[in-house]
Amino acid sequence: MQYFRQPFKQLTSQQVLAKGQMLVKARTVKAVAALCMAEESWMREQAANPQYYAFQAPKANGTFRLIENPHPKLKDFQRLLADLLQGVYYGIRPRASYAFIPSTADETSPCNIYTNALRHCKSKWVLQLDLKDFFHSISAHRIKELFMRIPFEFPEDSAQVLARLVTSKNRLPMGAPTSPVLSNMICFELDHQLDKLARDHGWTYTRYADDITFSGAKRFSNESIEIIRQQIEGNDFVLNYEKTNQNRIEDEPEVCGLALKADGKPDLSDRFVKDLRADIKTYKQLTSDKMIAQEIFSAEALNRFRQHIEGELAFVRFIKGPNHGLYLKLRFMLADGMVGVE
Repeated sequence: MQYFRQPFKQLTSQQVLAKGQMLVKARTVKAVAALCMAEESWMREQAANPQYYAFQAPKANGTFRLIENPHPKLKDFQRLLADLLQGVYYGIRPRASYAFIPSTADETSPCNIYTNALRHCKSKWVLQLDLKDFFHSISAHRIKELFMRIPFEFPEDSAQVLARLVTSKNRLPMGAPTSPVLSNMICFELDHQLDKLARDHGWTYTRYADDITFSGAKRFSNESIEIIRQQIEGNDFVLNYEKTNQNRIEDEPEVCGLALKADGKPDLSDRFVKDLRADIKTYKQLTSDKMIAQEIFSAEALNRFRQHIEGELAFVRFIKGPNHGLYLKLRFMLADGMVGVE
């Protein structure tokens, strides 16, 4: 138990799996409460009326993203539960799943946005699909059913309480620490089905959250795309047809912000860099003295927008390195407010 609250990167694979086993063996609300440093009575009260603060976070394209931020105590509970859930998922994760998977101290094949794109660089054709309203399309009922199936097999009471504690408005919220790993778990069957379909046809399949990528030696026919659509919708997801694209590898298609290169090394796409510059410019405008005085956006919304940008900058640093000129320019642009830096 000495490693119970340590970050994954400091833990071995066996220690992470042991975390998952703690949760699987808990079964009752009381036992889960003990693992997550909570009281059973508090869990049941929260399950009856979970507290979230909802706000609209601005995006660079002028639209907004609904964020539902859990009450601080509920968020702390969800963070601990998410760690335990990651331990469960770590032992059963499909080979095609690449998002929201922390690396361990002894990880030899990390799952991340780069290795997701890397899987497709040797193909000649790339098919990209997007799942519509990914988190919000996963209902509380599906989460309850998840907790009642293998590997959990929780009693209905426990499953019901946990489902209520990790959902808002009867679906997974954007903003809860538990939503990423739970979305992966809900996609377990989908990933296995699409991976088998890909292997049967000589394709490669990966999923990074709601971004689905297939690649192969030949152009994907309409019949093949229809089969994929049926598999996806048969698992209670809906395709966002506006984001369905097919390209040759020579056209350097973009997968999750990375342009696939024929030489086998994914790199930041021009669109990703352009959007990040726009995000930084928008953030600097929203946090100007004039805009702050108008109180159009809450401090929480602006903080979340800043966190989003910091995450994108960390991605640039991860791909390019800490001393690369592009990373340093973008970092300076955010820190200094020089929105015109190119």
